[in-house]
Amino acid sequence: MTQKTFWLRVWFTVGLLFAQAALIQPVCGAEQPVSEEKKISLLIKALQVSPLSFVRAGKTYGGADAATHLTDKRKLAGARVTTAREFIAGCASKSELSGETYEVVNEQGKAMPLAEWLRAVLSGIELTLAETPPTAAAAAADTKPVAEMIKLLGSNSFDEREKSSRALAELGPAVLNDLAKAEAATEDVEVKQRCQLLREAINKPDRTALAALKAIENSDVTFVRKSERGMTGKQFASHLQAKAWINGFSLTDTADAFIEKIATRSILHGSEYRVRLPDGTMKSLKDWLNEQLNTREKR
Repeated sequence: MTQKTFWLRVWFTVGLLFAQAALIQPVCGAEQPVSEEKKISLLIKALQVSPLSFVRAGKTYGGADAATHLTDKRKLAGARVTTAREFIAGCASKSELSGETYEVVNEQGKAMPLAEWLRAVLSGIELTLAETPPTAAAAAADTKPVAEMIKLLGSNSFDEREKSSRALAELGPAVLNDLAKAEAATEDVEVKQRCQLLREAINKPDRTALAALKAIENSDVTFVRKSERGMTGKQFASHLQAKAWINGFSLTDTADAFIEKIATRSILHGSEYRVRLPDGTMKSLKDWLNEQLNTREKR
């Protein structure tokens, strides 16, 4: 893993944790789309509750002061800002007076542009609020040439790298030769590693994180997190995919590692994930997933 990738994952994880704290209640699987204005409010809230320091015009402020400042800028922008991304670009990137870039600094003194941090938080919010994860049909509808997808394995965007990984995994054995050639030819460490993992995943498709997500996504059982209120397979797969991404798990990683680290219990409140079967009985998600994957391997 490159140093850049490592720090992006660290900041992305911090960002989503505070985004989830800002949401207060689990909102994964929300039935109504979240408005851009709501996303802006969640971004400001995530900054407000974070322990990071906010640097503006050479001075350091706490999260609450930073949130107040950006709220005021949002009001002044009015109709010029209509989306969360426009808010980040127009209100949260730099000082209008000095032109200096806004930054956030963690407890270890590591700094990054506030706009980058907010984009990571926004990605986390959108993943958490997603109604369904990407499906094979959706991936097929947006198919790119194999060479382009392999190139995107080295994208600066973690989201693009994961989408390309999933699209290539969906293509299966047909891309094995392309992946092998790219792995041998590239000098990009990220591309080389992902090509290797993809080839391993394609050669053993029933024991990958992607296979575990598909088992959940295509199931008719009810999935239970903190409360007894259940989630559909598509809703819960979306939640776990977001959780996997922020913890640096790729869909080509092994199913065993995915189940142990991602699909066993909630990081936020420690409760065990469970499955409610059609007869009303409950089973741990870990046991249920292993049963599903073992059944697939025997076919």
